[in-house]
Amino acid sequence: MLAANADPKLRLAIEKNLELAVETDKYSIMQIYVNAYPQLRTLCWNRPDNAVLDGLEALGLYENNWRLVDAGSFDVEEKQLLDTLVARFGNGVFMPT
Repeated sequence: MLAANADPKLRLAIEKNLELAVETDKYSIMQIYVNAYPQLRTLCWNRPDNAVLDGLEALGLYENNWRLVDAGSFDVEEKQLLDTLVARFGNGVFMPT
């Protein structure tokens, strides 16, 4: 913690670094096992059965291929996954194409 009378430029630099650290944490590794989620498995038809995706890649697959997803057959776990992906990597916005 900085003293109240610390150099304002130093304070700003430290605050910026803290912001970057928090922002970087947002993109920390999230491993998603494709076989655990039926709709995602369908989207990954061209990948090995034991495929593992990171969070950003999984969100991109959902968004870019939403027309192929049967949203009515989402189970609770996959819905929670999608909600987590949107919150963490999509800034709370799901943007299917």
